[in-house]
Amino acid sequence: MRIETSDVGNASHKAQVIVKKRGGYLETINSNDDGDSYARLRLRIPKNALPGTMDDLATLGKVTSRNIEVEDVTEQWIDLQAKIKNMRALRDRLRALLRQAKTVKETLEVEKELTRVQSDLDSLEGKIKAMQKHAAFSKLTLTISRKSVPGPIGAVGKGAWWGLKKLFVFR
Repeated sequence: MRIETSDVGNASHKAQVIVKKRGGYLETINSNDDGDSYARLRLRIPKNALPGTMDDLATLGKVTSRNIEVEDVTEQWIDLQAKIKNMRALRDRLRALLRQAKTVKETLEVEKELTRVQSDLDSLEGKIKAMQKHAAFSKLTLTISRKSVPGPIGAVGKGAWWGLKKLFVFR
């Protein structure tokens, strides 16, 4: 979402307040160093609050663009669930082998493999938790830029451009 406003710093602050009221949070913010001519905020908003939040943010200035994309992670989810199921089964088999180990060497070999499998399983379960968190929140990138006000020559040029455009395009 892109917004033009006369006071980028104030609009950025108000945007953060709006998002916080809606239960969201600021993930990152980038702005330039030459007097706040733009700010780019990456926001996380509860998925059910996205439309209302976008409407509230639209009151901060002139909306110049909106872009909504949907990312389907169903295949990734199913794949991770299958891997977790298989890793748990393997872990359980290794635990059974560990109980049956008769020598120190056998015990160490099974424990080494069990540690590797458990580490991989923890990693996959972490990915699932991250996906659940990201699925609960929508990602919104808000770019706020300073509305340009043309000077006297710019106003004349803009008027001349408008007139020239009307000579060729009626609507």
